[in-house]
Amino acid sequence: MHSIGSFRRVRRAASSVLAITVVALLGLTLVVPAASASDARFLGSVGGTPLRAPVVGMAATPSGNGYWMVASDGGIFTFGDAPFLGSLGALKLNAPIVGIAATPTGRGYWMVASDGGIFTFGDAKYLGSLGNLRLNQPIVSMASTPDGKGYWMVASDGGIFTFGDAPFMGSLGNLKLTKPITAMSATASGRGYWLAASDGGIFTFGDAPFLGSLGNLKLTQPIVSMTVTPDRRGYWLAAADGGVFTFGNAPFMGSLGYLKLVRPVVGMAAPPNGTGYWMVGSDGGIFALTGTSPGTPAPQLLGGGSVGPTNTAALHSVGPLTINTPGAVVTNVDVHGQLTIAANNVTVRNFRATNVTQGSNVTGMVLEDGEIHGNNDPNNLTDGVTWANYTARRLDIHNQLDGLKAMGNVLIENCWVHDLNFHTGSPSYGAGDYTHNDAVQISSGSNVTIRNNRFEHNDGNSSIFIDADQGPINNVMVTGNYLGGGSITLFSIISRSAPQFGVPTGVFVTNNIFTEEHRYDYALVGGTVWWAANVNLNGQIVTPKRDP
Repeated sequence: MHSIGSFRRVRRAASSVLAITVVALLGLTLVVPAASASDARFLGSVGGTPLRAPVVGMAATPSGNGYWMVASDGGIFTFGDAPFLGSLGALKLNAPIVGIAATPTGRGYWMVASDGGIFTFGDAKYLGSLGNLRLNQPIVSMASTPDGKGYWMVASDGGIFTFGDAPFMGSLGNLKLTKPITAMSATASGRGYWLAASDGGIFTFGDAPFLGSLGNLKLTQPIVSMTVTPDRRGYWLAAADGGVFTFGNAPFMGSLGYLKLVRPVVGMAAPPNGTGYWMVGSDGGIFALTGTSPGTPAPQLLGGGSVGPTNTAALHSVGPLTINTPGAVVTNVDVHGQLTIAANNVTVRNFRATNVTQGSNVTGMVLEDGEIHGNNDPNNLTDGVTWANYTARRLDIHNQLDGLKAMGNVLIENCWVHDLNFHTGSPSYGAGDYTHNDAVQISSGSNVTIRNNRFEHNDGNSSIFIDADQGPINNVMVTGNYLGGGSITLFSIISRSAPQFGVPTGVFVTNNIFTEEHRYDYALVGGTVWWAANVNLNGQIVTPKRDP
C-alpha cells in the first residue's frame, strides 16, 4: 500500500469558490456506479440539449444517488437511481408545471401546475387539486408530508392549500407581501412548513423554526428555491445566479455567484446525508457542490489516503490469470503476468498484476486497491488497464506505456498514475519515433469520469489525452485531480489523423490542480469545453490554450 501524503493546500483569495461539478453547457449522462447514501454527485444533465420547454425544478431520490428534473411542459428527465415513471410531455396542459415532489419511497412523484393541477406517477397518490378553482395568484411550489399521504401547495401570495394528511398551519394570503413567495419546505414531523420569498424573506408555520432570512439584504438576483437539512434544523436558499445562503446547521458547500451562467438557476435539492447540494438551471444544467476548496483536490487520496493493495501479506502468487465467471469477486492475488477479465461484472480487490485487460463486449469490471506495475520494468510496453465499461479505484499504476485506456463508460477515481515508460528511437513507438504516453487516454466513447486522482512523472504525451481518433467522444468529466506531466498536461482536441469524428463534446474540466511538470503548457482544448476553478500550485487560475 502506498500512502499518498499531504500536499500543499492552495488557497485563493475568493474563499467562497468551492469545489463544484459544473455542468451548464453540454448536458449528457454520466455513468456513475450506484452507492449507498451519497454526497451530491454529478449524475448527468440535459444542459446544452435543445429542450421543448425550460426546466423548472428538481427532486432528489431518498438514497441521494439520483434526481429528477421536470420541465414546464411536464417532461421528466431522470439520472442515477431516479426511475422514469411517466411524464406529461405529450399532453397539452392548461397551465405550466412549476414543481415536483418525490414520494418517501422514491418510486413516485407528483407534479404541480401553476393553476394547482396535480399529476401523479408511480406510487404518488392523487389526493386532490385546485385545477377547477380560480386562484388569486398562481401556485409556485409544493411539498409532501413525511409519509407521502398528503401534500401542500403554496401560491405566490403565500396562500396555502392542503390535501390528504397535510395540516393547515397558517398562510400569508391575507397579508400584503413585499415580494412573492417562490418556494416551500416541510418539517420532519409534517406539522410545519417554511415559505421563502424572492427577496429571501422566510415565513414559518407550525413547528418550523425561524433560523434567519435575507429580507433585510439587497440581493443581486431573486431567491428561487430552498431545501432543508436532513434533521430540518437548517435550510439553504438558492438565488437565480447560483448564490447560496445558509441558515441553522446547513453548511455552506459552495455557490456559483462568481460564474456567468448560461441560464438561471431554477431549483435546488440535497442528498439525505446533507453533504452538498445540487442546483439546476432552466436549460437542465446541473451544478453539484460538495464543499472542497480548489487547491485541495482528491481529499481521499492527496489528504493522506492510500493506493495499492490494502493487505500485501494476504496476497498469493498466481501465473497469468483469466477470470471467466460472471459476477466473480477475486481478492488477494499477486498475478505474475496479465490479468484478463473475460466475464461480465467481475470485481478484483487487493491485488497486483503486470497489467489488466477486459475482453471485448465484456462490461462491469471493478478494480479496487491494486498495483499494476509492468513488472517494474522500464522497458515494459503494456498498457495498465484496458479498455471500456469499468471502474478503477485506488490503483497504483506505473511502468506502463499508457496508464488507463478509457473508451466509454469508465469511472477512474483516487488512483495514482506515475513513472510511465517513455521510449525513443523507433518508428514503432509512433509519430516522432517516441512513445506518446498518457496517464489516461480516451480515443472514443462516452461517459468517462476522472476524479480525485494524481497523475505525474510522465515524460510522454499528457496526463489526460482526449482525442477522437477511433470514434466520437462525448460526456467526459475531469474534476478534483492533481495533474502533471507530458508535453501538454491535458488535451481535448479534434484528431489530426481522423478529423471525421469531430471535436470531443460535453467535456467538463473543473477544480483541478495543474503542476508545472509539462514541457509546453497546461492544456490545449478545442470545441466547447466547460472549464472552471482550475489552478496551478500557486493558486493562480489556469487558462487553457485554444486549439483552432
